Amino acid sequence: MKKIILILILISIALFSCGKKQESSENKPGIFCDVDGKPWAGDTTGYILKQSNEFDIVASKGILGTGSFESFPIYIRSELKTGEFAITKETAENCATFTSTLTKKDKKSETDEDVFMSTDGKLIVTKIDENTASGTFNINFVSRDEPVKKLKITNGKFNLKILK
Repeated sequence: MKKIILILILISIALFSCGKKQESSENKPGIFCDVDGKPWAGDTTGYILKQSNEFDIVASKGILGTGSFESFPIYIRSELKTGEFAITKETAENCATFTSTLTKKDKKSETDEDVFMSTDGKLIVTKIDENTASGTFNINFVSRDEPVKKLKITNGKFNLKILK
């Protein structure tokens, strides 16, 4: 009798688990990417700040002042619309920075950080509705203080609320 009950339970679990769909990262709110090949996801603080002729995509991870903080803003000097935007050096119109206390070697304090500036890349806004925008990105960076130190962000995806 115990074997029959166990078999029925296992069959029930198998049937119910097959019907569940996994949520894809494309529909999941947030910002996701690989930083030097390692998965990275911003905390729930990600958003798109929309202004008249520009928009910023902002995400961070960790808590400032704890020695475990990263911020990743992308600045686009164009109206928010679907399409492709070239990311260039930090002094240009469209740029990004990646700031991290985790990548900094020889820290003098918990808040010592590496600041990486974009050198090249691409951001594609694929969908915009009234409250959210989504798309993809890939960006290369160089350290502001150590030009030989590079950082590569690949497989980037975002699906974020628009703040106006």
